[in-house]
Amino acid sequence: MPDHPPPPTASGLDLKPLLAIIAAGGTEDRIALARLMGDLMSAPPAGPDDAHLLLAMALGLAADPDLDVRHALAQALAPVSQLESDLLFAIISDIDPIALPFLCATPSLTPWHMLAVLRVGDVARQASVALRPDLDPALAALIVQELPWPVNQLLLENPAVSLSGPQYWTLYDRFGGSPEALDALLARPGLPAELRITEVRKASARLRLLLAERRWLPARAAAALLAETEEEAILAVLVATAAEDLGGAAAFLEENDLLTPSLLMRAACLGAWDVVAAALAALADLEVAELDFAPGRLKSVIARAGLPDACLWTLRAAHEVAEAESQDVFRLTEDEFGAEMIERLTGGYQGMTAAAQEQSFDLIARFASPAVRQEAMLRMKAAAA
Repeated sequence: MPDHPPPPTASGLDLKPLLAIIAAGGTEDRIALARLMGDLMSAPPAGPDDAHLLLAMALGLAADPDLDVRHALAQALAPVSQLESDLLFAIISDIDPIALPFLCATPSLTPWHMLAVLRVGDVARQASVALRPDLDPALAALIVQELPWPVNQLLLENPAVSLSGPQYWTLYDRFGGSPEALDALLARPGLPAELRITEVRKASARLRLLLAERRWLPARAAAALLAETEEEAILAVLVATAAEDLGGAAAFLEENDLLTPSLLMRAACLGAWDVVAAALAALADLEVAELDFAPGRLKSVIARAGLPDACLWTLRAAHEVAEAESQDVFRLTEDEFGAEMIERLTGGYQGMTAAAQEQSFDLIARFASPAVRQEAMLRMKAAAA
């Protein structure tokens, strides 16, 4: 078989006369040479002398007093890999319209080069590195820990970067006092539920202070309103949390004395059974898979979780509706879920007294959706009659 033709090299041109263009050629000649540099530097040089000449030519063009020459060079070299560090930094240190597009595009930037830009570059250059699809995770961690918010804001927009829970906490600790940064963090789908809950508590505390200062409501009414609002906000966070993360969120709530019976019953009456199961597991110090919701075992689960006995029949009804829903392709709305619970409790269970039925309707009247609450109040009055 015939030998393969050798790859093209820069030796197809006599490079030495090209140096004269840099020293004495006109602007158009230097622009034309700058545009040729991409092809010349992409091809393997014939030898070390050619490599040195090419680098000297490129460095000369990178220092050209004419903006158009430097711009043409940066555009030509942007797709070229394995550029020398001196040449890279010569272009990166140019004015923003030349440097930033090159910095975003060049494949020659190694993690070492990126680190140098992050350490000594201005915010615009740091931000360009933060947006690169090949950003090293260690450099992302450096940005999170040390660099200003504008750089981190763009880091959050980089689809190639996945931040960990602790890194989100670092950003929250550093920039959570800024409304702009806080809004950007809360918009992140990967933000830990524990962090969202912490922010709910802080917002509730600010509102509590405001109500106390302005005296818009009596103290008792304000406290009740804030407690309900905070609990609803925490439940919304839990409902939006991925199933695999619910256990950690429930444990966080339990450790901070936030996993209350009212929160658990609110979740049950609104159809958030996954939240109920995670909460019961955290309170009972069990895994969700270890929970037994069979009618004869539910009471022991409730006792181990430290919940009042009055929760028994409401939780049983919620579990039955959730089980039936899981067998259907259609999801129930909060109103439909609560209505199904009422129907099961109205039918009664073996061993459920009239007083227990009344208590169950009372729980639904307190924690279900507004439309269901009205119906539960009517059933409660009927049970009490």
